[in-house]
Amino acid sequence: MRTRPGLFHRLPHALLLVCWLASATAWGGDSCALLLTQAHGSTALNRIERNPSMKGVSGSFLVDVSRSGLGDLSAPAATALAADIASLFPRGALADSSVTEIFVIGAMEDVTALQAAISGKAFRHAGGNFVVDFDTTADLRRVYVLSSALNPEMGLKPETVEAGLFVPPGAEERAIDIPKLKRRKINALMNGPAKGGSVFVGGLISISAEPPEGFFAASTAAEFAAKGWMIGKAEHSSTWIYRVPDSREESYFKFAYSSPDRARESPHGAKFKIAAGIGPANLPRSKGGAEADLLWLGDEQGGALERYLRKISGKDLELEDLYVEKGLIQKINPRAFVVAGADHTHALTEKGFSEMVTEPAIYRRVFSEEYDKYLLSLFETGRNADAGKSYLLATSRGCSQGCAICCSGGTTRFQFFPAERMLQELEKIAKHGKMKSGETFNVFFVDSNFNNNSARLIEFADLHEKSQLNGRFHFFVRHNTANGFLKAATGGVKVPNEDLIDAYFRLGIREIFMGIDAFDDASIVTLKTHKFKVAKEASDARPIYNYQGLKSLIAAFEKRGLFTKGFFLTNNPWVSDFDRIDSYYNLVELWLVNPHFSIDSRERAILRLKPFEGSPIGEVSKQSGGGLTKEGRFVARGPLGEFDEMMEFSKLGAPQVLGGAGGAIEEFRAGIAKLRDAAERVLVSGSASDRMHAERIIRKIIQRERELAKTLVKIGLDRTSEGGKLIAEIQKFTGAHADLPDFDPEIQKEAFRESSKTLVEGLRTQRD
Repeated sequence: MRTRPGLFHRLPHALLLVCWLASATAWGGDSCALLLTQAHGSTALNRIERNPSMKGVSGSFLVDVSRSGLGDLSAPAATALAADIASLFPRGALADSSVTEIFVIGAMEDVTALQAAISGKAFRHAGGNFVVDFDTTADLRRVYVLSSALNPEMGLKPETVEAGLFVPPGAEERAIDIPKLKRRKINALMNGPAKGGSVFVGGLISISAEPPEGFFAASTAAEFAAKGWMIGKAEHSSTWIYRVPDSREESYFKFAYSSPDRARESPHGAKFKIAAGIGPANLPRSKGGAEADLLWLGDEQGGALERYLRKISGKDLELEDLYVEKGLIQKINPRAFVVAGADHTHALTEKGFSEMVTEPAIYRRVFSEEYDKYLLSLFETGRNADAGKSYLLATSRGCSQGCAICCSGGTTRFQFFPAERMLQELEKIAKHGKMKSGETFNVFFVDSNFNNNSARLIEFADLHEKSQLNGRFHFFVRHNTANGFLKAATGGVKVPNEDLIDAYFRLGIREIFMGIDAFDDASIVTLKTHKFKVAKEASDARPIYNYQGLKSLIAAFEKRGLFTKGFFLTNNPWVSDFDRIDSYYNLVELWLVNPHFSIDSRERAILRLKPFEGSPIGEVSKQSGGGLTKEGRFVARGPLGEFDEMMEFSKLGAPQVLGGAGGAIEEFRAGIAKLRDAAERVLVSGSASDRMHAERIIRKIIQRERELAKTLVKIGLDRTSEGGKLIAEIQKFTGAHADLPDFDPEIQKEAFRESSKTLVEGLRTQRD
């Protein structure tokens, strides 16, 4: 049935019509009136900005399954259905002022009991699985959808979607008479400070991942405490605010380790649970949010969340009070959620970030001392186990590098405390710890990208040298980017930022951790270069920095006698076997030439590239139908097998200066022997195409081994026992294939172009 009455009208963009239906549903309510309410806007500390991950899910949605015959609803499921329904309306049909109410029903007969419109008239479009009512006087539409049209995740089954039903009515359509909507009041959704409600604020998902979230959780707790809320332990608090750093399911409300304010096992079924931060903003439909009563998309500080929680804990709360909000998904009851302005997020302004409340006494409650001991154990040198006290400190957050591996959005603005504020934080720590004359403290900077702004760190080193605190702290930094230590030079080439390296040296930092991840140009393009640049330029994209730049950077650190440690990700399915060989040899040569360099190779499993939920490569993996992964990790298998799995590099986890080179060379000999053997076997018994690939692999290995032999001779390792054996094996392998021509670099370029196709196409889909 489709009737076509008069024109479809829309309210002004800044206004929102809100009204609710009457006693026909389980809500109950008063007589209805047309309410126009100004939507909540940005403040000086917390602004509302667009959320690209939910583009098109404009306005507010009610998702109600109370008449569906289905079980309880969750925030991710409500978001999924709202997003799918939003996608059915023509582009531009939904605006910030739009209200879309979605009722999942068990049978079409249920529409009679639910139908209502503010004006008492609606333009109705009906089909087999949907009924869509457009109010005649307002930017309100109500969608009734059969439960049989949904998949188990509450998304729409593609085959159930019917064309035309969601197109706004035309001038020739006629309205039908239906009951008038009545608005409804709801009970307070949580206990605020006036009712003695206490709040636990957390955000540390494990002892090794995303420590800045713990620090900023402490900042939120300090802000709430300053506004009159009682901050309590997890087990006793009625409300949990949990900062979620990324979109992985395990990042929500899960505790791998205890802390002073919460035990590892903290029952939270009866708590009012709020998930806030980058994770919910980047992927509101993440299954991790299934327990949440509220998904707060983005930053909760700067007064934004505190204002909202006071609102929903007050009396005389009405559902229209939720419709005017942006950037949240709110549970109303077990079977209904409001998805309000999900195409927006909350973000701290520069002023808001610089005015974040920090209090050492509170962030010492977030991190247990076991965490400090763990961090200290990661460093090869400069350990100060006898320090009077230790503290964790975050001074920045965010990143605009846009790596495809990032499951935190990857396009967030980098914000930071200026040098003066960094020094003030140290003064707070000294005061809180009651630092005595001659006493020193450990400070672990837990920023995710500590060195993203070189100017502030150089200025900080200057101020610190002139302050009374100089020499009173031992600084440790775990998260640096290789790109942050490089600066542009002539011709677009990047060179080491010597001034920044000097600043680290003057601060007493003697060991540099870097998120290198990739050691060849192809891998740097696919994993470390901005995803939209890769989408636009494909395999021709210039890497954010190249291997030669990385090589010069490690050499610059080595020159100052600084220890450096990187991370190495394997099993990248979007590079070729030739690139893998480059990566292996590059890594080994860096280790051999720079005695203070090593990689974090403690656990092979964590080095295998994984399709983290919410990351661009995770989405590409889904598009592939799972063909790129096995048992939760990516699989990079070619005609000769999984090259990355043949490589041996655990000995590269300790710098050469601490244990010599013999063990690492022996391990490398074993690893490269596997690659040679695999190629030679296929060269003899493989198919024609596989034999051709094997021959090219052998030519590539010979190319790299000639270079490696020169390096061994140059640094004198050819005269050692293991070095001599490696030289002999290189000569034997090269001699056995002396008839083969030199490796052609164009072969490698074409192989990379072919290998990266699915990634490029997937990133283009996400960009568009």
